[in-house]
Amino acid sequence: MTLSFTGRSLAVVVPKGRAFAAVSVSVDGAASTRVNLYSTRREAQTAVYVVNFPSVGKHKAVFRARAAGSRRRVEIDAFAIVS
Repeated sequence: MTLSFTGRSLAVVVPKGRAFAAVSVSVDGAASTRVNLYSTRREAQTAVYVVNFPSVGKHKAVFRARAAGSRRRVEIDAFAIVS
C-alpha cells in the first residue's frame, strides 16, 4: 500500500495481538523499517511507527505486509498526519 501525504509528521496506528504478523514501512525511498505487530495481549489502536520531518512537505510512505512464521494478519486502523 502506498500513502502520499503533505505534512511534517506521520503516525501509523494499528492493532496488535497474537494473530498479527509484521509490516515494513519505507518513507521517501529510505530503507524500510520492519514493525512487529505481535503481542501476547490484544492492543487496540497502538501507534507503532512515527516519523517527524523538519518542515511541512510532500512525502510518500510504502507499507508491505510481512509474514512472521504462520502469522500473516496485518491491519492498519489509521494514519495521523500533522501538517
